[in-house]
Amino acid sequence: MDKHLLFDMSYALMRRFAFIEVGTPPEAVYEQLLGGPESLIRNLLPLRTLKDLGPAIYVDAAKYAHRRAQDGITDSRLVYEVFYAYFLPQFEGMDHRQGLRLQRLLSEHLDPAEQAESHRVISELLGEELLS
Repeated sequence: MDKHLLFDMSYALMRRFAFIEVGTPPEAVYEQLLGGPESLIRNLLPLRTLKDLGPAIYVDAAKYAHRRAQDGITDSRLVYEVFYAYFLPQFEGMDHRQGLRLQRLLSEHLDPAEQAESHRVISELLGEELLS
């Protein structure tokens, strides 16, 4: 199924149902949800300054991180994998300036190898090379 068909279906569903907006909770709720071994995911909370990301993404990411950490991978690799799987798709449609900011926020928590990978995938998402 391509994105165009998906959006057409979404609009058709929107005409048939009532939607209510549910805002995101305060930062303290995120902090409480991400306690314990999943605290590494707290490093990704600053991504909320770029986009209003709800708690479900963080909770799902924390579950993945908890399981994946048992494989003995580095914290940097874990943060990158979580970012790639759960957060990167949320930033589709961002502009170059936002892409640079995203890269800066993420790079603080990554080793050089994962920094290079994150640079590549953010550039691919933008459709252009990420230049500072």
